Amino acid sequence: MASDDIWRMAWTIVAEHMTRGETDPTKMVADGIQRERDSWHRARQNTVSICGEEARHEECLVDRHRLSGNRSN
Repeated sequence: MASDDIWRMAWTIVAEHMTRGETDPTKMVADGIQRERDSWHRARQNTVSICGEEARHEECLVDRHRLSGNRSN
């Protein structure tokens, strides 16, 4: 079962689409997938900016939920 934050994000996406009058669930799912891919892309960019271009993700884990400014570890 999905966590509460995933359910909230799903409802947010559905609400945004429905308030625009859209009813196609495919568009809603595609929007959610795109947002998740964008978040992974931003996380990778953070890894590169902290650890360098050659860093592998497992060598330099970036907690995207960590408070900004705290870059220890």
